[in-house]
Amino acid sequence: MHIPLVARLLGLVLALGALLAPTVLAANSTPFLRILRQPVTQGIFAGANTELSVLAEGDAPLTYQWYQGTNPLVGATNNFFTNTTLATLAFNNTSVTNAGDYNVVVRSGALSVTSSVATLKVLVGLPSILRLANSTNSVVNLTNVVDNGGGPVTNVTQWNRHVFPVSFTIQGDDRVVALTLGYSNGVVANPRFEFLTDYVGSTNHVLWVTNHPSALSFVFALTNSTFFTNVSQLLGNFTFETPASLAAADALRQAGIQAVTTLPVTNLVAPYIALPSASRRVYGTNEGDFPLLISLQPQIIPVGSPTLNRQTGYLVQPVDVVNISPDELADIRLLITGLTNDTRGVPVSLVTSVGPVGTPPVPSLFLGPLAAYGGPRRVQLEYYVSDGRIESLGTPGYVAEAAVAYSVTTSTGRRSITPIPTRVADGVLLEFPTLNTFSYYVRYTDTLTDFSAQTTNDTAIRTALPPFRGNGRTVQWLDNGPPRTVSAPTTNRFYRVLEFR
Repeated sequence: MHIPLVARLLGLVLALGALLAPTVLAANSTPFLRILRQPVTQGIFAGANTELSVLAEGDAPLTYQWYQGTNPLVGATNNFFTNTTLATLAFNNTSVTNAGDYNVVVRSGALSVTSSVATLKVLVGLPSILRLANSTNSVVNLTNVVDNGGGPVTNVTQWNRHVFPVSFTIQGDDRVVALTLGYSNGVVANPRFEFLTDYVGSTNHVLWVTNHPSALSFVFALTNSTFFTNVSQLLGNFTFETPASLAAADALRQAGIQAVTTLPVTNLVAPYIALPSASRRVYGTNEGDFPLLISLQPQIIPVGSPTLNRQTGYLVQPVDVVNISPDELADIRLLITGLTNDTRGVPVSLVTSVGPVGTPPVPSLFLGPLAAYGGPRRVQLEYYVSDGRIESLGTPGYVAEAAVAYSVTTSTGRRSITPIPTRVADGVLLEFPTLNTFSYYVRYTDTLTDFSAQTTNDTAIRTALPPFRGNGRTVQWLDNGPPRTVSAPTTNRFYRVLEFR
């Protein structure tokens, strides 16, 4: 088809205009660079990790240079600073030498902008701890009145009530403690903090409790003339209800409890009490910029009443273990308190204890890791009561705490013994001979690959806790799952016993 010359020239002009338009716009634009979020002053305890960050906006690429005072930071200075030319400055294993003023220069081409100064305070010592202890759980009747036009109707429904004691362990001269607890609205009802009126030293204090959507905040502050006087003090109770249709362990797991020290201050009834500078504590908690260490302990919930296992002669108490925190726990250590003597005067003992801790000694055992909001995990606690009476067990107390990853290194044994296994209703019963003055480890695996009790380089081979002393006779040992072994025995579980001095 023939196209007139004028039309072709017009098309060429339009095409050239389209190509030149972006260049003209770019030439007329104004370069810009600005900081949207400044680094924030903060406090940290020596040995901990933290970071300072800046958020900038401008023409890419942006470059960053961090300074401590007037000194530019280069590379991983003393292995403390990393990412000194990025938007985030990370601190690893901080020491008092890291304390100081920091800022960052951000550049975009020929433009540069300097951030405000953020002060990093590094404190030597221990943080004070606010701890939610094991909850008590009970069934309660709650009433509400509803009027749908036909007159008021009173409804009575059953709920589970959970009461968490809130305790404050003090490491310095503390006057203020504050906490925000978050939770799941779909599970938790009627959350509240119940202050204990008999608190020692509470004559001069101020308490604020404020509800937010899915959160509850409280601030407890002593006046200028007083400090917290006890090393560990119960402040009050965090209480809420959950539907009775949920088992207590499931309800606590689904409650989604979170603890944060950053309070939505604008929603509080009043600001913090102004304290004179001389009142700053030696070790600090959450006054000013120092964080408070908050502990959401794993929850231990007894299931039913203890029963006598006639096969082993032990009293068995099932308990459910629940991780109520949003953090994965490397391991859980369970301390059993309140064990006394039976009617014969013989001390009641925890058979699976890995050893006493503290003064007076308290039996303890390790329950393994739990994922965030993990559980419930059913654990069988076994007690030796010489008179066989259930009432002699009394009411043991349970104190659970997160522990560092725990592993067992077995010694090289004198010999390996192949036990005789028998499947019983509660698990697998092992029988094997023992000698006086010798100790025995039971080792097990669910995947048999040239299994020897002496093997140390196979992660599938585990060691049961605790080891025990021989008596010169044939003994029986029951594998019924946690805490003695990590899980209930499967169809394919293999055992060896390691004998050593």
